[in-house]
Amino acid sequence: MLLSSGGRGLIMKKLAKVIALVVVLAWAGVCLGEGRALWLDVGSIPADPAGVEALVRSLAEANLNMIFPQVFYHGMTIYPSKVGKQNPKFSGWDPLQVLVDAAKSHGMEVHPWLDTLYVGYKTPGPILTEHPHWAAMGVDGETGHGLPGAERYWLTPAAMEVRSFLEDLVEELAANYDIAGIHFDYIRYPEPQNGDFGYEPAAQRRFREETGLDCLDLIPEGDYEAYAKWNRWRACQVTQLLRQLRAKIREVDPRLLVSAAVAPTGMPWQSYPGLLQPWAEWAEEGLLDFLVPMTYSSRLNEVRGMIRWVRSQAPGVPVYAGLQLWKLPTPDYPILQVEAARGEGAPGVALFAMAYLKPNLLAALADGPFSEPALPSLAAGEPPASAGEPPGVVVPRVSTPAEEGYAWLDGFTFITGEGPVDWPVELGLAHDGAKLYVAFRLGGGTPLASVTQRDGPVFYDDALEIFIHPHKDAGLYYHLAVNALGTRYDAHILDGPGWDGNWQAEVRIVPDGWEGLVTIPFISLGGPPEDGQEWAFNVGIGRGGRFASWAPIPGIFHAPGFFGGLVFE
Repeated sequence: MLLSSGGRGLIMKKLAKVIALVVVLAWAGVCLGEGRALWLDVGSIPADPAGVEALVRSLAEANLNMIFPQVFYHGMTIYPSKVGKQNPKFSGWDPLQVLVDAAKSHGMEVHPWLDTLYVGYKTPGPILTEHPHWAAMGVDGETGHGLPGAERYWLTPAAMEVRSFLEDLVEELAANYDIAGIHFDYIRYPEPQNGDFGYEPAAQRRFREETGLDCLDLIPEGDYEAYAKWNRWRACQVTQLLRQLRAKIREVDPRLLVSAAVAPTGMPWQSYPGLLQPWAEWAEEGLLDFLVPMTYSSRLNEVRGMIRWVRSQAPGVPVYAGLQLWKLPTPDYPILQVEAARGEGAPGVALFAMAYLKPNLLAALADGPFSEPALPSLAAGEPPASAGEPPGVVVPRVSTPAEEGYAWLDGFTFITGEGPVDWPVELGLAHDGAKLYVAFRLGGGTPLASVTQRDGPVFYDDALEIFIHPHKDAGLYYHLAVNALGTRYDAHILDGPGWDGNWQAEVRIVPDGWEGLVTIPFISLGGPPEDGQEWAFNVGIGRGGRFASWAPIPGIFHAPGFFGGLVFE
């Protein structure tokens, strides 16, 4: 389409402004190309305008350039709203307007942060009190989930009224405030370990009309393909909500950026629902201008791995790494995280959150990785290299676990991209028709082992981790881990560590490492293998804060679509 002379003139004026800004910033010593965002939680927003202005000034002086203020929390807004109820803490004034004005004076971007579908803690909150039929409902008919006295309440993305309410909310923000974008959090379903959600009567009816299936008859461990359809349908409701919100934002102001905080393991795959948050599809469809994965960990290589995973699955979208500021293993850990994010090709970081950003930590960032000013970047960068095809192995049959004839696995590589493991790994598989045997010897020096309680965080020690499920394409799996003290951890991906399997681990420390034998009765996994049946399987090894995997996976262990396969002789 040809532009009119007026349209060409407008574009040239905007281009001239951009060029002039770049020239000024370059002259002022501004380093172009890094987003430095901070999640500003409700509890950390000062109670008066002077406090807000002072806070913004301190962040600007530390060379942060983006603020995500939490404007919709527990079903209430922080600003005077015609759509929702204002939080009483801010009654009588508009902290968002004060923050936007202050940020603009310091050249900072503001992206209002919404807890999109999570609207109540301990109580349903004002929205669900007024509209109880908007609540997300579990398969048990309950609306709250979580421990007694700490229940959380959610809106259902499948209800058209909910979508309209949220559209009105983002329209209000886009129309009334000079902001740079809108940032969505909790645009998903609850964690599957806390309950199976999405069973509102209207959602059940629509799914039945569209597929001919009754979702109440489906269970994850039953008809895997049918349950996968239910997962895809629910995930589609979240995607459709995001489509509508993005369309409304762009309708009001086409310049505004749309971003979302996502869980690296939140994507559904087959019968595994994840958080029903298909962020890789959102990236591919162009629904997000940048992605903010919550790469929270106190282990640096785990942070690196999660960034690598997200960038590999969403290669065309800029990834701002969400970094934790709480439970720091060392005082300099935030600085190390920023450097790790840069090393993994992330064009920006988002710090969680203001509640943990103490003055000394802010000063350390200002003196360290943020010592030079920067403009936010939307450069996606080159994606990580492809991980490769999932491996497979035929597991031989033996009479006793001491018998020769194991299938020995090779090809272990670091999930953070350094290539093959650089310490000795011997790991073999065999079975006797009733049990799977995993024999191993891991070198590299005396292992770290401190966890002694069953189902404690064994994987934070040097550990052997086994991921297994009798159906290769189910998307579900059992997770077994053991450390050099013989402490066991076991979980099912849907039930968490509440699942305890009948399996054994015999281990001992040897001069240059540790060795052992893991025995897994097939009956504890549902029964022996059928003829020709392929089981999902992977082995992960943690050693000195580094992580290696038999199946080539970019960045994380919990990626069932990348697991290898076992066929039993």
